[in-house]
Amino acid sequence: MLTEYNAVAPEDGIGKVSVQIIGPENEIICEGEAGINIGSTVFDVTVYVLQKSKITFDYTGIGKSVYISGINGIYEFDYGAMSGWLYFVNNDTQLSKVSCGACEISDGDSVRWVYTKDGGTDTGLL
Repeated sequence: MLTEYNAVAPEDGIGKVSVQIIGPENEIICEGEAGINIGSTVFDVTVYVLQKSKITFDYTGIGKSVYISGINGIYEFDYGAMSGWLYFVNNDTQLSKVSCGACEISDGDSVRWVYTKDGGTDTGLL
């Protein structure tokens, strides 16, 4: 399992963000906070919160091309060809058009992962 990422305990960073993971039935799988450093990304804080919560996850790629394919045993395509994990920063749909490893975050940001069954149209955000 990945152990290095650019996120720390909320009290140890230059700022902090909140992270929430919402499953396919709109259930909250986990939520928490992470401290950020210069250059911290959505991937970094997500990994920090998932590991602290002891939630399993799978990903492919590295750096700015990383992709989270599964969280808590729920994977892309489990609910059809258009299903999978989407993230939103402060409910901004534009930021989520890049890899979570390429999306840098700032103090006070809110990261929300939502499992979509229909390409995002069922999230209420697209």
